[in-house]
Amino acid sequence: MSAGRVVQLRVWAARIQQLLGWAGLVGVALLVAAAVWLAAAWHAHRVPVPDESLTALPVSAVNAQARPVATALELPRRSEVSLLLTQIQQEVVSQGLAWAAADYKLLPATDTAPAVLEVRCSLKGSYPKLRAAMAQLLRSVPGLTVRDLSMGRANIDLAEVDAKLTLGVFLQDEPPLVVESIGPGGKP
Repeated sequence: MSAGRVVQLRVWAARIQQLLGWAGLVGVALLVAAAVWLAAAWHAHRVPVPDESLTALPVSAVNAQARPVATALELPRRSEVSLLLTQIQQEVVSQGLAWAAADYKLLPATDTAPAVLEVRCSLKGSYPKLRAAMAQLLRSVPGLTVRDLSMGRANIDLAEVDAKLTLGVFLQDEPPLVVESIGPGGKP
């Protein structure tokens, strides 16, 4: 490098230092370092890293691992309606709520939806207990949905909530029973 170029470079550096100061130069250096770090991270993100555990497996095993496994939800049967009603009532009462009243109806299956057990109940208790009961019901009863929930208080000073709740439990479709008539002599 020639002496003239060195002098020009020193003058240029002195002017930048005079304009920015030491704090400005440190800030610019940190910005450059951050840009380099971001570019390296972006490059690492774009380049796939080979997984050693997959390289030892044959292609069919890799394809089998990649497929999601479908789990079927085991819905309750129509014959279990009384057990479902008892289970729902016991879980609500076990959370410390008052089970004031309840009624239910069985909605038949259609072409697009399975049969549904609809339970309408009136509950009374504190909001945390009601929330805990709802969470427990949703975890323990398969196919349970909350169709309607309305809550109210008689007075703002009361901690007790009156809740009207409509639950729907989807039921498993059961094939119709085939009854064979037996003729004389015990033959169908």
